[in-house]
Amino acid sequence: MSTRARSLGARRLLRLSALGLVLLATATAVAPLRADEGAPARPNDSRESAAQLLDGFVRYTLRDYARAREILQPLAQQGNADAQQLLAGMHANGEGAPQDSARAAHWFSRAAEQGKADAQFALGIMYRDGAGVPQDRALALSWLRRAAEQQHSDAANSLGELYVESGSAADRREAAAWFERAALMGHGTAQYNLGVLFARGHGVRQSKLQAYKWLELSAGSTVGAQRDIAWRELVAMRERMMPSQVEAADLLVRDWVSRVRWARWGRWAN
Repeated sequence: MSTRARSLGARRLLRLSALGLVLLATATAVAPLRADEGAPARPNDSRESAAQLLDGFVRYTLRDYARAREILQPLAQQGNADAQQLLAGMHANGEGAPQDSARAAHWFSRAAEQGKADAQFALGIMYRDGAGVPQDRALALSWLRRAAEQQHSDAANSLGELYVESGSAADRREAAAWFERAALMGHGTAQYNLGVLFARGHGVRQSKLQAYKWLELSAGSTVGAQRDIAWRELVAMRERMMPSQVEAADLLVRDWVSRVRWARWGRWAN
């Protein structure tokens, strides 16, 4: 696994499903929980809470961060996981108030405990990198796995990257399994990572055809530096293959694309 590709995966953004919001999952310090964050709050009527949450999201998209924070803070204190997750991202990014990594970590943790996959992914990255929390590989694996098991493709790819770093045969097999899971969800970096494993025979049986397939899919689904890396690997592999092998690999790629299109059409038709 190239260092450059690894760093590209590390810079992935936390994706929030609600309204397509995108928040950067970063933190630099974790301080003791502030008293106001632990204060009990009277729960609102569920319909009123839903309306307030929507208002908070709208204010956020309009970059009215101060007002969004005023709306979301009480909801987060009442235990609303969506509000907790968004508020965590705002604290991490310094949106509506100076950046406060301690509160960001607190709210990510609260949302993660309630099963929010994006928050679980964020915590996993924090523990992996030692950003704001003590570096802890076991906790990083735990949180990333919980998110990946909810079909979070970034988490599955990051989990694979964490396993592949150890270099042991068992961990390489584990890495291949998680890369494959993310690759099947269309994650371009995971497709690249899986292609590299097939090219080297790490964690999987070495296969030029499978390596070519995943590298070509990655090159077609990524942009920027990651796409350039995939294309270079693909060109180098093509030079080591017989024309018949390239033709067979291209058939695998076309079959994959066809299956994905049919699957998407089936979901749309239903």
